[in-house]
Amino acid sequence: MAEELKMLKNVDGVDGKGRADDNGDKNLKIEDKPSSVETVINIIENGGVEILVDQFDEVYASFRGMNKMLKIDSCDFKNWVRLEAYRKTGKTFCKDTIENAAGILGAKEKEKNQRIDLYIRAAKDKEGNYWYDLSHEAAVKINKDGWSIEHNPPKIFKRFKTQTAQVTPIGGENLSELISLFNLSSEDDKILMQIYLVTSYIFGFPHPILILFGQHGSGKSTVCKNLKSLNDPSVVGIMGPIKNSNDFIQAVSHNWTVYFDNLSRMNADLSDALCRVSTGDGFLKRKLYSNDEDFVYDFQHIVGLNGINNLASRSDLLDRSLLIELIRISEKNRSTDEKVKKTFNLIKPYIIGACFDAMAKAISIFPSVKIEDAPRMADFAYWGYAVAEALNIGGEKFLQAYENNILKQNREAIKANPVAKAILIFMAKQVSDSIEETPDYLFEELIKNAYKAETDYTKDQSWPTNVNWFGRKLNEAIPNLEKAGIKITKSKGDERMIIIEKINNIDVSERSADGLTAAEQERKRAYEFNGNEIDVNKIVF
Repeated sequence: MAEELKMLKNVDGVDGKGRADDNGDKNLKIEDKPSSVETVINIIENGGVEILVDQFDEVYASFRGMNKMLKIDSCDFKNWVRLEAYRKTGKTFCKDTIENAAGILGAKEKEKNQRIDLYIRAAKDKEGNYWYDLSHEAAVKINKDGWSIEHNPPKIFKRFKTQTAQVTPIGGENLSELISLFNLSSEDDKILMQIYLVTSYIFGFPHPILILFGQHGSGKSTVCKNLKSLNDPSVVGIMGPIKNSNDFIQAVSHNWTVYFDNLSRMNADLSDALCRVSTGDGFLKRKLYSNDEDFVYDFQHIVGLNGINNLASRSDLLDRSLLIELIRISEKNRSTDEKVKKTFNLIKPYIIGACFDAMAKAISIFPSVKIEDAPRMADFAYWGYAVAEALNIGGEKFLQAYENNILKQNREAIKANPVAKAILIFMAKQVSDSIEETPDYLFEELIKNAYKAETDYTKDQSWPTNVNWFGRKLNEAIPNLEKAGIKITKSKGDERMIIIEKINNIDVSERSADGLTAAEQERKRAYEFNGNEIDVNKIVF
């Protein structure tokens, strides 16, 4: 009886004691009248709504006949239910009633154990078609035959209230001319920016982390805002630093593309998180602070950042990055923010259309691409080759530009590792092509050589204070040093020995006027510290 009375509290027009109130129907049998929750459930089910559960166990309401999908625990869905219920019954329902109804529908759907993969902005269906979400009304379908705007796309996109509609793309223009408003510093960067932009619409592979840097007045924030607007428009735009891990996960999981603006420092946690987003590794997020329930997120989205200097120092982050430097805008070329926005908005539909033109061609080229010695971001290299061919840049020309960028990444990694810098200085002064010494001896010698190079590494907090720490920093530097022509191995005997060798691993083709390849020029810069250039002629490449 107690349970029955408890249920009666949820019945419209009946009080908790089972009596009809002044507004109730005195002739209605209590057991025949549906509860408020049941009434709301019926309104939702009969309101053209289909309940879906995604791959992360999140529940969504899909509206039949509309390219619209809302999380059932979102304010937007609750407001829709509240208004729909009022239209159908003339009554209002409290927050708890609506939440209980949504919760029951979600639980019923989860019980079926049927999941549907839902994505943000970019997706790929089972037939191999690529999709790009324009708005609630339309999406772009792209395949080897071209691209088209579809007004009844499949249910593959989920949306958040911060997302905004994309402009209608217009094809047929030249992408290289359209991106001239990005004040890029080199021909390589112009090539890489075009490839990066087109591939940012392609779903399903690890995208490189874009790192823009340059002096004050080089337009770093503007470029990031424009890239965000081109690829994933949002009311938020670019973001500032995020310290809380849950906030970071929410930001990158609610956006296909996220750019962090004007960062002044990069800690290890953020560096690791950026790598995980790029490669698609999983995250754990706490659902509520009131319990220990976790959500597992596994997504592969696009991230980038900008700052005055290159902030990436860890080799694992640099290996996944594109480093692009912007030049300072001259006074005669500066313009008002309003004029810049107006110009960008005029050409924006044509930039997106040109990207889809290139993407469709690249899809047909991609299966035939072959690359020897693919870099770590191999998927990007393969797609980049196909896109470069589609843009008439040339796949080999892209690979050369990307190789130069990788060498730039390597140089930055070495500059950020004091042990790597000290080893380069040490080996540049050695007559022999190889040495074999104990870790203790090398540790002491590197300190001496650091002082000789007028660099007090002991004042650098990242400089190891003991031989064990030295060993760890050395392990981090091994891949980067090998690209710079220094190979490090460890003996397997009873006494631990470290073997350091100068190796010849540089392509000697396409030398510049000074006799150096582009790769050698980048490597040469790796030997320059504090304005004191090491004599590279003493180094065996």
